[in-house]
Amino acid sequence: MDRKKGQAQFARYGTYRALMRSRKYWDRTLAVISCKIIRDVDHKADFNRMIDLLTEPGFRKLVNAQDWRLVFTGGTFESLPNAVKELPEFRGRLHSLAPSALGVIQIANLVVYGHVFGVAFFNHMEDTYADSPQNLCLRRICNYFKTPLFEDATSIEYILRLWESGHQRSERDPKTYSRQGIDEYYGTRVVRDFVLSSADLSGREDRSRETLAIVSHDMQKMTMLNFCLEHLEDILSYRRVISTGTTGGFLRAQMRVALQTFRFKKATRQKWGWDLATDPKAEFLNQKIQPLASGPEGGDVQISAKVIDGTCHRILFFQDSQSAHPHQFDIRLMEKAVQDPQTAALFATSDRTARLIV
Repeated sequence: MDRKKGQAQFARYGTYRALMRSRKYWDRTLAVISCKIIRDVDHKADFNRMIDLLTEPGFRKLVNAQDWRLVFTGGTFESLPNAVKELPEFRGRLHSLAPSALGVIQIANLVVYGHVFGVAFFNHMEDTYADSPQNLCLRRICNYFKTPLFEDATSIEYILRLWESGHQRSERDPKTYSRQGIDEYYGTRVVRDFVLSSADLSGREDRSRETLAIVSHDMQKMTMLNFCLEHLEDILSYRRVISTGTTGGFLRAQMRVALQTFRFKKATRQKWGWDLATDPKAEFLNQKIQPLASGPEGGDVQISAKVIDGTCHRILFFQDSQSAHPHQFDIRLMEKAVQDPQTAALFATSDRTARLIV
């Protein structure tokens, strides 16, 4: 990655991390997405309608008065005329996320955490990506968390006019805004996730700075547990282990039994960062293994977003290849996140492959 491109990537992902961490942005963010078709010259009228709605004086005043933030996927942000970005009401309030599918993943994760109060998706009926995994996942996540998603210009115009006239937008459950939730996501001060900013493989043998994600379908839970117990020393050598909710609970419980059953050398415990004198087994495992949300509640999206911003470095995904899953698009999105050449995660989807990367 060249220096200029790397700096742009860091700035973009740094913006996303700021939106996640800073409480002043929580529930003050409107996400804006546009499909590729309306950005083509052949659909200039559709693109101009989007620009007209975003620059309407009443909406600009509302954004300024409410101190809202507008976040855009990368391609949409880059297509905005400079005159729009320089409007005084928008100064400091427009933010670019990652491009294409990666940006949609980041928006979906902001929805999971309750930081986005609505998504305006300027779509088009002829867009070949309308039913892409990222868009289907975003729809599912928005519906699950009851976050308004508008996918046509007429609906977007209607809701913006309502808000401009003083109509109150819906509020999310305040428990989703807890500081604890962000600490679970990025790690506590004791064990903070390391940021890997490129796909360079040098230094990857040092597991003590990397975060390992473990995901398992229900029918593969025993395979996952047997693998993790067999490779217990390697797994606890990682800086942090994150997982989707149910998998994490199983993993903590079985690891606790293993630590009570077997004796480990002092050098091994030091490699894990476990001080017997100060950290009981339960506390050590609570810091080392962090369950996120379950898959249907957005856990796969959470992990995918961490892959994008460089804070999840390896994923062991024990897949059930014989069953359909209601959140299969979230799973496909995780695969797309690791397939992007700018991300640095290593990915395994079976126990045999997992042996090679754990």
